[in-house]
Amino acid sequence: LTIFPACELLLGAILKNPVNRPDYYILHENIVVKQKIGDGAFGDVFIGELKKPGGNSVDVAIKMLKGVMTKKERANFMMEAKIMRRFNHENIVNLLGVAVQEYPVMIVLELCPNGALDSKLRKNPSIPVQKLIQYTVDACRGMVYLSGR
Repeated sequence: LTIFPACELLLGAILKNPVNRPDYYILHENIVVKQKIGDGAFGDVFIGELKKPGGNSVDVAIKMLKGVMTKKERANFMMEAKIMRRFNHENIVNLLGVAVQEYPVMIVLELCPNGALDSKLRKNPSIPVQKLIQYTVDACRGMVYLSGR
């Protein structure tokens, strides 16, 4: 354990045992932001990469939140992230983690390779009825899963 005398003097305390970060906390240095794909009330959405231990990386969606959060907003945000981490269903986008140690705060999500369903429906008004029914069934399965949580 390395103790920095200046820190001890400023803080009046020494951290003897490390406090582990939750597994869903991601360091900003492990996120590569690439292309903007959307925006919303709370922030912009980007395609990016999440660097994994061992050098591998995976394509992800990144929600980059706008502005600085109040203490209450941050607590609510973290509670929501904690709840979302427990979801595991094929019709629900998985939360991979959050980057909160610095700004901008980022939410890292599983990337849907075909993009958002609403965009796909607007761009392709002639999707066959059978496919539309399948989309509806999949959305209902996701909602049933969430309603049981």
